[in-house]
Amino acid sequence: EAYLSDCREAMARQLEASHLKDADCRQRVTQVYCAKLQDVERPRPFARGCPLDAGAVKSPAHAVEGHLPTRDARATAYREARHVPLGVLILVFYQRLAGLVKRLVKDLWDARHTFVLHVDPKAGPELAAELRSWAESEFGAGGGNVHVRSEVDVKRSGASLLAAELVGLRELLRLSEAWSYFLVLSDSDQLVRTPAFLQHFLTLHWGRSFVNTEVLSGRSRSVAAECKDRVNAVRMGGHEDGIPTTPGLTMASGSQFLALFRPFAQAAAQAVFG
Repeated sequence: EAYLSDCREAMARQLEASHLKDADCRQRVTQVYCAKLQDVERPRPFARGCPLDAGAVKSPAHAVEGHLPTRDARATAYREARHVPLGVLILVFYQRLAGLVKRLVKDLWDARHTFVLHVDPKAGPELAAELRSWAESEFGAGGGNVHVRSEVDVKRSGASLLAAELVGLRELLRLSEAWSYFLVLSDSDQLVRTPAFLQHFLTLHWGRSFVNTEVLSGRSRSVAAECKDRVNAVRMGGHEDGIPTTPGLTMASGSQFLALFRPFAQAAAQAVFG
């Protein structure tokens, strides 16, 4: 409790002797660390915003099938396959992979879809300009339904990666009211199944969202804080065996690649941007 009460002052003293010389960066690391320490020392159970069916959770098949809300079959909106408009965000980082990005867009392209190619500013303005020029030559004036943006400087494994995804989601919501699923891909992705397979899959699982995660049995040993051009890891004193997780939450490692049903994606954007 004594350390918690003056966490900011204590961290400021310790960081003065660290490799972090930038005052704003030290302040950012201090804020993230002390906020995490507050959660650890004074834990508050995580409140779900989406209540689960207690019977479904107890089902032996829940770990495999997930939560399947009860739905009146008479209210089901039946749709023909291959008619699921997509909002596709492709995170582009490297000039050398521009050809793969173009191939991915062409393989997925459909007039009903909307694409946003987010180019990491570190790649340089030339890459964004190349993709815009290519989109206009392939899909018409203004690139048609393929849009190029370059807003978030992304550090791998940092919060800026999530920020780029959220900015892309916000832009897709602004650009089109037609798409039903939000997909996140990267410049190194390629199709291993046909677009028709994806359309059939989403039609059969209409209304469900997909996030690939790997549940971790251990505990994180450090607090990560992104500032300037790197992600900094800080060990938490008194928790050498790992930092306790928030009650009600499960630690997992997940890729940024996901498919979110539009209402879920809208709720996420609303929670962040208002």
